Amino acid sequence: MENIYDYIRNIGCFAVFAAAVKMISPEGSFRGYINMILGLMLMGIMLNPISVILKTTLPELQDYVLKEGSEVWSEAFDEEENRETVLSEYEGLVCERVLKLCEGIIENPSVSAEIGGDFSVGKIYINGKQTGDTEGLKSLIAEIFGCEEENIIITEDE
Repeated sequence: MENIYDYIRNIGCFAVFAAAVKMISPEGSFRGYINMILGLMLMGIMLNPISVILKTTLPELQDYVLKEGSEVWSEAFDEEENRETVLSEYEGLVCERVLKLCEGIIENPSVSAEIGGDFSVGKIYINGKQTGDTEGLKSLIAEIFGCEEENIIITEDE
């Protein structure tokens, strides 16, 4: 029961915070970005209890959304102009997530990805000094994004 009170308190505190941010933010096109960020923050707050119910961590839930959400994106954006924008955004999300997974395993990593027209992850290139279990990293990335381990290429600068 206490968890429910904490959840409601968190949403209430966020509502007060969001109202304050909206009051001090300037009018104009910038406000749309603020509303988007506040909406994403609210989604994060609301997903937290779901992750507890599903007995998973929030990053695992985000990985599921990335993997399964690509199918929804591909159906929703059939127009070529929108498709390129969404493909680019999806590639950025994949690279950002891989960078986080590389922490403690690869020093100063740089990541790039090849995303297919159907939003499938083709190849992932990671470059940096290897300091940990790269085979385990490859396995984890392959599982998250549904690609083959041999399509995850890790190189090291000399």
